[in-house]
Amino acid sequence: MTKNNWLQLIAAAMVVASAPSAQAQGIKNVTLNLILVANGIPPNLASEVGRYQAIDNKFAEQVNGGQEPTSTSAQSATTAKLNMARCRAAKALNVQVNPQFGRLDYSQVAVVPAPGIVARPAGPAKAPSKSGLTPAC
Repeated sequence: MTKNNWLQLIAAAMVVASAPSAQAQGIKNVTLNLILVANGIPPNLASEVGRYQAIDNKFAEQVNGGQEPTSTSAQSATTAKLNMARCRAAKALNVQVNPQFGRLDYSQVAVVPAPGIVARPAGPAKAPSKSGLTPAC
């Protein structure tokens, strides 16, 4: 099996958890491509999803003493370390987001909506949330 096939297999395993919810909504014959597209990922990047998940899995093993975390506390600790590593990477890379799409929230390492600065509804201005603006890492 080639590396690309393994990565696609990992991607399939990662997103297959979404299949029951799709089937509960009445969608029949849920495929990997359908799940990828529903999550905003082009089907031609399936191997990259697998690569991303493989990196996460390897990181989890490394921070947990070389074995996969099985207990809830080990999984929580591993997730916290992974989030911290992602936050530090985003900070070190000086990731910038076009303001029309929002702002980078370091606590989630995700782009979140930013308050509009050009036009706003009438009335007193609401103070924008400052949560996640500065890196928590």
